[in-house]
Amino acid sequence: MRTNIRELRRRELIEATRDVIAECGFEAATIAKISSRAGFSMGYLHHHFSGKDELLAETIRVLYGDMRTYLAEALPRANDPVERILILLDANFRTQQYTRENAFAWVSFLARVPFNPEFVRLQTMIERRLFSNFMHDFRKLLPEDKALAAVEEIGTLIDGYWARLAVSPDSINSEQALEKMWTVTDRLLNGRVQPYLDGR
Repeated sequence: MRTNIRELRRRELIEATRDVIAECGFEAATIAKISSRAGFSMGYLHHHFSGKDELLAETIRVLYGDMRTYLAEALPRANDPVERILILLDANFRTQQYTRENAFAWVSFLARVPFNPEFVRLQTMIERRLFSNFMHDFRKLLPEDKALAAVEEIGTLIDGYWARLAVSPDSINSEQALEKMWTVTDRLLNGRVQPYLDGR
């Protein structure tokens, strides 16, 4: 029970951090605002987190953890590399994941990566795992050089659509972003994707 309560409080704090950053930006998101939104005392936050950077890093860990949980449940159901690639795309653009609040937190995090060694380690880990997951399946469908180019293009587009959602949330939504990614992936895989989509 204590673990469940602790996890619930952690979730509430992460949601408050994410929401306050989305409303007023990282620089204006104070510990006081975050603690007030979460319903916690400032003393509680200072006891568990050294400051805003640590809260932001924890927010990104939780978002990435949610994605990994989804993948752990969905990937075993895939029958072949194309299905796995579609699941990887789904993980990045699910309605629960691809929100303006999450996108704003991600962009705020990336903007601070060059100035925070812990952020560098976290961003590098996420980027490497994303690359490894996609490369695992693309190299089964394409020659190595083309697989590498395809995965780099996919990664760039994912970053781009997340940034676009943060700065212009009315211009794109989860379904639209995913459809665009499907179109690109179908091109990269020489028409292998569309038959799977038609069968969904």
